[in-house]
Amino acid sequence: DAILREAVRRLQTANTTNGKIYRIGGDEFAVLFQVDRISDAAGFAATCRRALSFTPPEHLGLTGTITASVGFSVLRAGTTSEAFVSDVETALAESKSRSGDSIGADTNVML
Repeated sequence: DAILREAVRRLQTANTTNGKIYRIGGDEFAVLFQVDRISDAAGFAATCRRALSFTPPEHLGLTGTITASVGFSVLRAGTTSEAFVSDVETALAESKSRSGDSIGADTNVML
């Protein structure tokens, strides 16, 4: 629980876009934010990933470094919410399959 609280605190600090942070379940979070360019979305995803890579405070008695896999998608006009969530989940699965700190984007996003 302490690690999750620290993760949220770090996301809030990194969130300069006035995005909304939601806990989806377990250790998965969603940050919804508006961008003008896809590169802004990719940049913010990278910022979130860096914010979530940290060494836990000593008093927790945990060793190692916390890492994050980040997936993102861009909601376009006409995209259903189901398709959008599916795109994000696919991007996150891609990121997790690479292990360690990584970022995945849905196949409709060109980086």
